[in-house]
Formats: sequence, C-alpha cells, structure tokens
Amino acid sequence: MKRMVLGFLAFLVLAGCQTMVGEGPVTFSPSTAALYQHYLGQDYPAKFAVSVDGKTAHYFYCPWNAVDCQITPDTNVIAACEEDSNGQPCRIFSKKREVVWKDPGNFLKDHAQGNIRLDGTEPVLYGASLSAFQTYKNTPISDTSHKAFAVNYRLSNNELVAFGWRGRRDTVAEAKELALSNCKARSRKNAGSECRLYMVNDEKVWFTGD
Repeated sequence: MKRMVLGFLAFLVLAGCQTMVGEGPVTFSPSTAALYQHYLGQDYPAKFAVSVDGKTAHYFYCPWNAVDCQITPDTNVIAACEEDSNGQPCRIFSKKREVVWKDPGNFLKDHAQGNIRLDGTEPVLYGASLSAFQTYKNTPISDTSHKAFAVNYRLSNNELVAFGWRGRRDTVAEAKELALSNCKARSRKNAGSECRLYMVNDEKVWFTGD
C-alpha cells in the first residue's frame, strides 16, 4: 500500500511539472523576441518563461555557475513572468538553450524582420528601431529610388545601441552612406561598437559582409 501511495504522489509531482511547460503555437511580441535573444546571449541561461499570448516574458540565468542555476524552480520563473502578464498565464519556454515548449510553431512569424537568428549574432529590433524598420520596409524602391538600414549592435552583450536609415536616394551607394552616417550620429555617446548595414533595399545584408 505504501508503495502505491508513493507511486501516486510521484505521478502527481510529474503531472505538476508537466503543466509548467507550454504547449501549442505561440507568437512572440517584438519585446519578447528581443528578451529571448538576450537570454540566449547569457553564458549560463537557466530558464525562460513566456505568457501564452507571447507578450510577456521573464528569465533566470547564472553569471558564473551553470549548475546552481538549474536549482531555480520553474514556479519562480513563471511567477516573475505573471507579475506583468495582465492575467495571462505563463509557461516555461526554454531550459538552458533548449526549447521545451511543445509544438511552439513559428513563434517569430509576425515579427517585421522576418526570419531572425536568435543566437546573439543578429539584432532583434523593437521599440523605436522596429517602428523605423516598418517605415523603412514600406518605403518603395525603384531604379532611381534606393534605401538602406544600418544598426550599431554590440555583440558582447546583445545590445542595440543605435540605428539609422535613409530612403529615396538616387543610388545604392548614397543610401548606404547616409544610413551609416545617420546611425553614427545616433551613436555618438556610445563607444566600443560600430554601425553596420543591416538591409539594403529589400535584401538583408547583415550576414553577407556588405
């Protein structure tokens, strides 16, 4: 009988743990996508929780000891997330760098940048930079009207320092030059990183070295 009771209690604990993990399609808001990128950029990410509507998130990490980080209960991360989720339940999305949320689908499908690398090597735009990028995308191009978007992105801590863009330029070279100049002007108070082109016309050039 005692063995049966212990077995039943173990089942209840396991069931409780399973409910901590999210399930089904979820769509990240731009701010959640940016926070997830910061999470993945930590040396020892522990746990990342997100609300079921994708608008709120919270994570725990350990700056020096990856083992101690894993002791943090799932409930603590979820509770911290739900403090700002306006009543939306939060669930665990990732543990360390592994997505444990079951069948999340394309959780970045509605982000204006489209397919984003969430490994810390590409900036995730949000706030003013995302609004500017949406305006940029809606600016038409032609044989005599070109545009470029530049960002100052600090890889060391996944920080978007500044951005700048220009559209309706006669040549691609002019659009590039003015976008970089605009970005540099916004970066004057932030040393240690440089502006680079993120997109030229409708082509992402962040990973091409252009």
